[in-house]
Amino acid sequence: MYFKRNEPFRYTFGTPVMGQVKNPEAENKVDMKIWDISQHGMRIELLQSFQTKENDTVHVFFTLLDQEFSAVGTVKWVKSIAGVPQVGIDLDTDSTWRQTLVQTLKQYAKNHI
Repeated sequence: MYFKRNEPFRYTFGTPVMGQVKNPEAENKVDMKIWDISQHGMRIELLQSFQTKENDTVHVFFTLLDQEFSAVGTVKWVKSIAGVPQVGIDLDTDSTWRQTLVQTLKQYAKNHI
């Protein structure tokens, strides 16, 4: 199955942003790197063993410029790219969360030119 987020606003980090991902049925959080993000999805790299498959629900947590973000999402794909486990997640967020993300990313981009 082919998935490609074709959105007008997607930010790719030069240096990935650290965060955590959690399966709602488990207690522990696993460290992740966020490689790119948009208002409706993200591509992450898992830094520890984390059992997940397509259509699993996950919670993601990360901080940008002292702004904490958390969201629930659905795993859309799981791949190993050059031996590195990566996951595509569709985020289930409201308009306030999306607006805050866009404003924070704009400021982040200004600070990281």
